[in-house]
Amino acid sequence: DRNLFEQEVSGEHKKLGQVFSKAANNSIRAINQRNFTLLGDPGIRLAYPKYNVVTTKVNDSLISAGADTIKAFTKMRFEGEIRDLSGNLVDDFEGIVGPTVYDKAIEYRTLKNDPGSKVTSFYLQNSAIYRGKVSVTDGKFFFEFVVPKDIDYRYGNGKIVYYAQSADADANGVNLDLIVGGSGKDQIRDSIPPTIEIFLDDTEFIFGGLTGENTNLLVNLFDENGINTVGNGIGRNITATLDEDTEKEEVYVLNDFYQAKLNSYQEGEIEYRLNDLEEGRHTVKVKVWDVFNNSSEAYTEFVVAEDADMALDHVLNYPNPFTTFTTFHFDHNKSGRHLDVTIKILSPTGRVIKTLFASNVAAGGHFQGINWNGKDDYGDTIGRGVYVYKVSVKSDDGTSATEYQKLVILK
Repeated sequence: DRNLFEQEVSGEHKKLGQVFSKAANNSIRAINQRNFTLLGDPGIRLAYPKYNVVTTKVNDSLISAGADTIKAFTKMRFEGEIRDLSGNLVDDFEGIVGPTVYDKAIEYRTLKNDPGSKVTSFYLQNSAIYRGKVSVTDGKFFFEFVVPKDIDYRYGNGKIVYYAQSADADANGVNLDLIVGGSGKDQIRDSIPPTIEIFLDDTEFIFGGLTGENTNLLVNLFDENGINTVGNGIGRNITATLDEDTEKEEVYVLNDFYQAKLNSYQEGEIEYRLNDLEEGRHTVKVKVWDVFNNSSEAYTEFVVAEDADMALDHVLNYPNPFTTFTTFHFDHNKSGRHLDVTIKILSPTGRVIKTLFASNVAAGGHFQGINWNGKDDYGDTIGRGVYVYKVSVKSDDGTSATEYQKLVILK
């Protein structure tokens, strides 16, 4: 209801009880005029942002003088400010603003699924040309990006939506006056596809690593001119294909999950939750397009172990053999949980000569948090030879697992 956004003379928004009362009174002639119920405290206000985010310049020209059209193949620069409700610069605002630039609204039509229903048209403005994250210093910020080839070339109004945060305040804003369409005269040329890195749970993941039944797909992306998230071109979405060419194949469109890294339109990342995966080996392939429609793919494999039990894989130490220093590694299926890890070095006769311990470790899917200098529990250097070590891991959910491996000391 528009009453939600009305403000008092003081600049504060109305309380829920005031909004509710006014909405009910304004609907006096409606059929359902008595069907109003307020589920909440009438004396509180919603958490409206404290400040406004305003676009001030486009390509070094004041927005009030008429902004440049956002055209395909061109590089755009926007500047903006955080302002209070009186329009004054909030020069002590230090934080981050997330601008999202949208192409023109797209017409959609209902599917007429119910007998007797009519086909109805409606519009959504959901094609993101750019989605970023930039620093705000002294209440001011700027961001740049290259406009994708896949925009709608017809001229019309796009929009920029902002949300900003500092340590103790937030702000929002929108600009609906920018024109999107056409193609730039001084076009940038690019034939180099994006680079892609795929991980599961955390960036320590290795090909064929172990995960649980629920895991996070992490993708790091880079392209000189930026990643295409518009989605207007057929087949040019950011996609992840799980278990391709099998009966269980699933394709996920990840455009809306892409987030540019701070102060960069060239680097970005995706995080997408994969749930209820079956136990066993799986594959995932990610395909990405840059703003000039150059594409690239990356592929990895992973093994799912049931979350009910602790499972370890790729238990090793590196370097191995070693002389003065080695690090112990393993994959597990308890990403995000706290682990107690014990490593016991055993002599050829089975005697424990060194115990290493890490307590309450918040580990990702790959652990590498224990180092060893080749000395026993008394600080003495042990002799060269082949030794067995026992890795015991216990999770805070009560599950545990044990694995044995060998290491070689060269001295």
